[in-house]
Amino acid sequence: MTLDASGCHWTGATSGLPAGAIQIDVTNATPDDGAFPLFVISPGHTYADLATYLQGLDTQVHQDSHATIDVNPGMATGYGIIGLLRSGQTASLVANEIPSGSVAGIACVHADAAAGITYDVYAVGPLDFK
Repeated sequence: MTLDASGCHWTGATSGLPAGAIQIDVTNATPDDGAFPLFVISPGHTYADLATYLQGLDTQVHQDSHATIDVNPGMATGYGIIGLLRSGQTASLVANEIPSGSVAGIACVHADAAAGITYDVYAVGPLDFK
């Protein structure tokens, strides 16, 4: 997965992913910081709920770049995060125990942590685990 100035881009399959322990390689290709939390959708919610919520956060930060954002909306459980990946860095998000039948989403957050500014919030998914 790559975060760049035009969004957050997933390469590869998004369905039929093996449940259990996973590793997702991410690259921050922006000139700023990036963070990549992975969320497994809670029962009674859908990936569309998470994507709509993250789009709302994106709208909010475009109105106020210093807005405090909560990327855990309560409709999903956090399963791992790579936070503050600097410009040009690549790292791996490792999550254990992704249950079979889960649907997950990733929030890609483009920010300047030192200045407390968020530029963009993107939703990537749905990721379906068999």
